[in-house]
Amino acid sequence: MDIKNYIASGILEQYVLGLLSEKENSEVVHMIDLHPEVAQHVLTLEEGLEAYAQAQAVQPSAGFKNTMLTNIRLEKEKAGSSTKETKKVIQDSAVAKNDQDQPATVTGPGRNDTHTLIFWRRIAYAAAVLLLFSLYLNLYYGNRGQKQLEANQQLQQEKQLLNADKQALAEKLARSENNIQLLSNPAIKQVAMKGVNKHDGLKALVYWNKADGNVYLASNDLPAVPQGKVYQLWAIVDGKPVDLGLYTPQKAATTQKMKAVSSKGQLQAFAITLENAGGSAAPTMDQMFVMGAPA
Repeated sequence: MDIKNYIASGILEQYVLGLLSEKENSEVVHMIDLHPEVAQHVLTLEEGLEAYAQAQAVQPSAGFKNTMLTNIRLEKEKAGSSTKETKKVIQDSAVAKNDQDQPATVTGPGRNDTHTLIFWRRIAYAAAVLLLFSLYLNLYYGNRGQKQLEANQQLQQEKQLLNADKQALAEKLARSENNIQLLSNPAIKQVAMKGVNKHDGLKALVYWNKADGNVYLASNDLPAVPQGKVYQLWAIVDGKPVDLGLYTPQKAATTQKMKAVSSKGQLQAFAITLENAGGSAAPTMDQMFVMGAPA
């Protein structure tokens, strides 16, 4: 058994307050005998409760005690005075035995006074114990609630990260499956485009389905586009450029479906130019980056 967890469970506080059953008390006593740290904790709790109760004890004022004692005597006299004659007999007896009863009279109020003081001290002690126990429970369960809240928040953050990773993995898997399907299709032809003019070293890759004319931009290493510019893919069919759509390198990092090439005419090459945002009706020839012809 983890002694630290046992001490932190709150059962020792209930033991000190007398709130446990006989069986539970026996178990706590057994733990006290076995583990010195448990015994020390119980001793600390008892000393703390006693000190707190003594500090909070309130002694009734002298006027309050006198009033209580007077009311008690009046009730006794009222109960014993049903007739004047009986009252006189009692008074005469009291006078006759005055000397004999005097010590008892002196002692009686003293005992009542002591009992009253003990009574109020017990009340104060019980209130102090309950207050301390309530504060302990508030602190204990408050800390547990805060820790649970922090743990829930951490779990929520981890769940969000896992969901994001799961989504990214799903997208990557979908791209991979799409590429596999493209490569495994016998009608698909891979066309590599290479840098032209001052853009030597640049590359781009497209997949062209000769059966239905669909074109897919698979990858490229073109630089990021300047602000207000966009890349545009072209097909050269029978010597004339045909617009196949716009894209940015970020989008082209995945397999992106472009516009289809018409089956009419002979496709001679693919090319990419840098155009103003929104694209162009005709390619800007001095802004051509890459170009390639199907084998």
